[in-house]
Amino acid sequence: MPNLASQSLSLALRRLREDWRGALGSEPVAVETFVDPEFFEDTCYKAANWTVVGSSQGFARQAADFYQHHGKPKTILMDPLRQDFKELLCREELPEPYHGYCQQQQKRYPRLAEGKAIG
Repeated sequence: MPNLASQSLSLALRRLREDWRGALGSEPVAVETFVDPEFFEDTCYKAANWTVVGSSQGFARQAADFYQHHGKPKTILMDPLRQDFKELLCREELPEPYHGYCQQQQKRYPRLAEGKAIG
């Protein structure tokens, strides 16, 4: 089947939007993924028009709010799901539909609620 990887990504993102809306009452505005260039290429993401936005600093999650340095940076790719994603994410306060998700994350990661860096 031609373009299987990019078609699969497209279907998964469509489902993600629906599931997110059902669970949290809003839709994600962008998605990101991390690719380990030591083992994988990012060809399928680029074919699906994802954008390389940089590299990680080589940390891995060890606990809910703790990361440990392993020294192997990953390629970070992003796919905006809304044209106004930058404007929305750069607001001082997110619009009402996104408050539920933010509150859940603050409960899950208390250090974020306190304005402290993770790590």
